[in-house]
Amino acid sequence: MTKILGHRGARSECPENTMVAFKRAVELGSYGMETDVHLLYDGSLIIYHDNKFSDTKESIYRFDRQGLQARLPQMPYFEEVAEFCAHSGQFLNIEIKDESGFLTDVGEKVVGILKKYSLQNNCIVSCFRHHTLMKIKQNHPEFKVGALYWYRNNFDVIDYCIKNNIDAVHPHFTDVDKEFVDKCHDNGIAVNVWTVNQHEDIM
Repeated sequence: MTKILGHRGARSECPENTMVAFKRAVELGSYGMETDVHLLYDGSLIIYHDNKFSDTKESIYRFDRQGLQARLPQMPYFEEVAEFCAHSGQFLNIEIKDESGFLTDVGEKVVGILKKYSLQNNCIVSCFRHHTLMKIKQNHPEFKVGALYWYRNNFDVIDYCIKNNIDAVHPHFTDVDKEFVDKCHDNGIAVNVWTVNQHEDIM
């Protein structure tokens, strides 16, 4: 069964990764939300896609929660989005943007908020840095995790997921075909592709 998630909310109609965009996605009938979480140096979890500002190229990690809100007044905190999904019943796909490689406790902080709003059974945590996912799965086996990657090439994704107890693969949509999806499903691995913006790409 195909399920459609609002990628950063309804970003074609609203500013992406804002509460307005998430609420609009619900109005449009989305099954759930996909969003991006960064951990700032002061311990705050914020919703933003990039690790730098597009205009100045400054790293967002240089800012604390208050400083970032001054630059991005519409930027929500992760807890706001988690609470919204809990109340609206939306499935939540969280991409942890652990791009620096040193954010050792980001997974624990994300899981803590998800547990606070009882979202264990209505979410999946994804990341390009798979060690973050493995740590979450080891400490919190009730959570589902999804491995983000660009292209398989000669990489045996299915074997990798089985060996590392990963619940889902999150490939670019151009890197999947029916045979691959069927093999994943036969092995109990879900397939959640990104980013499908055209109707013909769904079909």
